[in-house]
Parts: sequence; structure tokens; C-alpha cells
Amino acid sequence: MKTLRNTRGFTLIELLVVIAIIAILAAILFPVFARAKEAAKKIADLSNLKQLATATAIYGSDYDDTFISFPYAGQWSGPAYTNREKGQFWTDKLMPYVKAKQMYNNPGNTDTVYDSRGYWLPGATSAATLATDPSVYRVTFAMNHMLNRGDKGPDNPGATSQTAVDEPAQIALMGPSQYAWTFSSCQPDSAGSQNMSFYWLISDAGRGYELFGNKGAQGGWSAGANFSYADGHAKYQKAVDRGTATGDLYGYQGRDLFRGYFPGAKTRANVSTNGTCPSDRGSMAY
Repeated sequence: MKTLRNTRGFTLIELLVVIAIIAILAAILFPVFARAKEAAKKIADLSNLKQLATATAIYGSDYDDTFISFPYAGQWSGPAYTNREKGQFWTDKLMPYVKAKQMYNNPGNTDTVYDSRGYWLPGATSAATLATDPSVYRVTFAMNHMLNRGDKGPDNPGATSQTAVDEPAQIALMGPSQYAWTFSSCQPDSAGSQNMSFYWLISDAGRGYELFGNKGAQGGWSAGANFSYADGHAKYQKAVDRGTATGDLYGYQGRDLFRGYFPGAKTRANVSTNGTCPSDRGSMAY
């Protein structure tokens, strides 16, 4: 004889309660997962910069203790170079000591990368190599223009000695950029100080050294970025939104060029002791 069992399903109210609980848990956990993912990218970015600093030190041991020389060469250089005739990109010069193209790409930076101007594209084998070639890779870091002599003439820039850098633990070696060259903000070392130094600059838009994320001074990793330094270490630094601060040499160009800077990332220390800014940045290269 068969026994009839009384089966009972979920009521609509019970299903709605379960769905509501799941939605609440998702709302709580998804932002946590997103922050954890961003934190992982930030750590990977810091690791990349640390390894690039180590590779730069090894490069120097093979090249008379000098940094890579990579002067600006493009339509505004003297002479101008517009057909990539100046050869390899700086990352390819360092590649024998790195061995990994992805090391040059911040995993959190998806902004447009600017052209290499008078140099071959990263990974290119000639001036004719196109951006669509599979050998070409993204570079979202730049070397400090004071160390790589970016402001010097492209034909005879010389090279900076790694042992000639003052305050190497405070001098940024590499940092965030969508362009191959950085720029500097001339600022007092502390409020009211007459001692001026150059600091890694951020701009409003279109100059190549913005914080990534297209959010102005609020971009990057929580309004900051990772840097490697001339002594080989790497560290996170917050940006300061200072507008066109009094005393900056290029303040007249406004926030398009000068939005703020990183107080923890100098590009050249002690450029003046009388509270004024040098009139020629190229002459201040190491």
C-alpha cells in the first residue's frame, strides 16, 4: 500500500526573503572583492617598479655606472626628429636585464599610451614597425627626465652617473606616465623654505604624465602612484593637488600643464637655495 507524503515548496515570500539576503550579501562582498583586486594590482605594480630599479642598477654596472640616456627627440627637439630615426625605446635598452615585456605595464592603467616620437616603438625592430605588430608592447612608466637627460639635446645628451645623484632615496627613478618623458614641478622642500627642489609632476590632461584613470588628481591608486627610486627601493606616494602654485616655473600655463605633484617623489634635489626656480631645466639635469 503506497503512503502519500505531504510535500511543501517554498512560498513566494520565502523566495523573496532568500533573494533579498543574497542581494544584501552581494552588495557587501562585491566592493570588498573589487578592493582586493585593486590591492593585488597595486602590489604587482610596486613589484614591477622594484624589479625595474634592480635591472637599472645591473645595467649601470655594465655601462660605467650610468643611467640609460634617453633625451626627448621629436617635433620640438633641436634638431627635430619625426621619423623614429633615433633607434630603440628606453625599455628595449633595459630589456636584456628584465626579460619580460609585461614588467613595463602598470596592470591598473588602461589609459591611452602616447607615441614614442623620434624613437622606435617599444618592442619594434626598426622605425617601420607599426603599433599593430605583435612585437610591440605597452609602456605605462617613464624614467625621471632629470636622470635620463630628457631635457638635453637629442644628439649629444651625455649620461648621468648613478653615483652622482644626491639624496638617491628621495629621487624618483621611474613612475606613472602615458608618455616616455616626465616633467617636474619646482617647489619648496617645506612650507616657507627657501630650499627648492623639483618634484614629479601631474597635469590636467594631454601631457603624458597624468595620474592614470582619467580622474585628474584623484586618479591612480587612491589619488597616488607607485615609484621606484635611484637607490633601488620602490614605494607608494600620494599626489597633492596644488593648482598653479606660486613659484612654479611653468605656472603660467595653468592646470593643463601643472595640476599638482608628488611630495614624496623628487626628480632633482636642491635646485635652488634662495626660493627661486631655475630658468632652464635642461641645465639642471644630472
